[in-house]
Amino acid sequence: MKKLVSKTKEKLDQMELFVPSAQELSLRDQRDTMERPFLALSKRRKTPIDYRSPNGEVWVRVTPNMDHYVASIHDWDYIIVIASIMLANLNLGIQPSRTIRISAYELLKSAGRDTGGKAYKDLYAGLDRLTSTLVKTNIRRLQHQESKSFSFIDSWDFLCKGDNSKAQLQITISQWLYDGICDKAYVLSVHPDYFSLTSGIKRFLYRTARKHAGRDGALWQCSLKSLHEKSGSEMDIRDFKKYIKKSIIDNDIPEYHLTFIEESEDAIEGVSFVHKKHKFYAEEIDKKTKLLLDLPNYNTLANQE
Repeated sequence: MKKLVSKTKEKLDQMELFVPSAQELSLRDQRDTMERPFLALSKRRKTPIDYRSPNGEVWVRVTPNMDHYVASIHDWDYIIVIASIMLANLNLGIQPSRTIRISAYELLKSAGRDTGGKAYKDLYAGLDRLTSTLVKTNIRRLQHQESKSFSFIDSWDFLCKGDNSKAQLQITISQWLYDGICDKAYVLSVHPDYFSLTSGIKRFLYRTARKHAGRDGALWQCSLKSLHEKSGSEMDIRDFKKYIKKSIIDNDIPEYHLTFIEESEDAIEGVSFVHKKHKFYAEEIDKKTKLLLDLPNYNTLANQE
């Protein structure tokens, strides 16, 4: 009997350790965190993020630990990898636990990171920020609760430290995040080139486009003011506008065509998003920018956010 129990435990351990290679991993992100500002766009943010939707019904507060910066959109790459691995297991009929075991090398490689010496130090610091950053929100709270408080990662540790390339990690994500990953309605696929974006603003724009514009040809428009609020950026709106316009001019955001809409008598300053595979639609938008973000449409959009 003991032998059978040992074999069963061994099988379960193998299931927890199932990690597709970086080349085979289909990337997935969590929808709630793509829609609201759960993450700092800069790597050295010390101030809290406070967000409330225009109708006042949805709110998020993100607070750093006094010894760490706020978890950033760059740190989130590791959560994307973890979520993707969990979804890969689910697709094979394996129910993953909240705890995943993975080598530091594989985590870095799957996140499109360098695997040199400094990369491991940055990885461990990123995991610390994801563990120490406190989130409080009323998104997906239980009926009897006013809000939920959590960190993205409950805990992480070394199973085997050794050399950096051989280090084995054990990471336990929060119940809130786990629930939002295991329910497939709460995840969206992510283009692999997303990891190549070095700008926090560009990463924000991609995740916003992926969440709202999708891939079916739908045009999504957002006022600059609303976009600024959604980003949680520390920048004032004038500087934020400069970075948004530069990001659009660079035109290197995967999958999506973005157009900046200048303010006029019949248009509100903002951005339009559409998938690049709908090229004709994108070209028509560029020709007729004034038809976007007219006041009635903007008011409808603002009420839906």
